[in-house]
Amino acid sequence: MKLSEIKKAIKEEYASSKKVLAIGGVIVINPKVAKMKYILSDVRAVLGVTIVNNKEYQSGNPSSKYEYAYLDIKIDPSPFPKGLNDTATIVTKVEKDIKSIRGVVTFKLKEKARDAKTWTISETPDPQSGKSAPYGSGYAPFKKIKK
Repeated sequence: MKLSEIKKAIKEEYASSKKVLAIGGVIVINPKVAKMKYILSDVRAVLGVTIVNNKEYQSGNPSSKYEYAYLDIKIDPSPFPKGLNDTATIVTKVEKDIKSIRGVVTFKLKEKARDAKTWTISETPDPQSGKSAPYGSGYAPFKKIKK
């Protein structure tokens, strides 16, 4: 393999690793089949899913036997094969995989896929140092990181 081919392959891999998609949606689960924490663990195991954050979600029916949560999901498209790594295909596959998890009644997207290239790191107060620090240990300045 020529050096130029190796450099090109490295550049392509670097470019694909910088792309991250973000989606959001409501998940409805049957707690008699599986608990939310186990379902979230299974969602994190879906191909391409890197981060899953859940927020409480109120359904229109307070007497419902189901549990609801709003999920913010970040997806790394790099594990998907070339030709199947366009945004629409990836989101459809992730949505289908989430719906197939045992205990999930339904998963409905509420936000269209968007590029999540800008990440913000914020500080939390550290009660021991009297300063702000990430994760509450020691002092560390922070910067807004753009990818």
